[in-house]
Amino acid sequence: MHTLGRALDELIGVLAAGFVGFFVMLAYIAGGLIWFACGVTCFCFLLVALFSMVIWLFTRDTHAFEVMLGYFVHAGAAYAGVAAIPYCWGRLTDVRRNAATRNDDGKYRSASPARLFITDFR
Repeated sequence: MHTLGRALDELIGVLAAGFVGFFVMLAYIAGGLIWFACGVTCFCFLLVALFSMVIWLFTRDTHAFEVMLGYFVHAGAAYAGVAAIPYCWGRLTDVRRNAATRNDDGKYRSASPARLFITDFR
């Protein structure tokens, strides 16, 4: 009877892990789609800015220049999203490197992997 209980416990653990893993994978896919959408948006804004720049170079129209500058700003904001998503993801998921550990003297230090190669000469 005890073996059956352990087997059921293992089965429930596997099913729960699969259930949680499914929703984690949905979150990964949603994040990837948002990242891709930011990249496509940046590309489209840059195309419009390039077109406006060519128009401005040939006509010297101030409106084309203002449109060009505006779309360059929009493209920069969209690219900021592309750059911010991996940065925030790394900050949120890299718990081991962000965790603070206590030295023998009671002071806190970073638990970064580079710390493994630095020798303390005291």
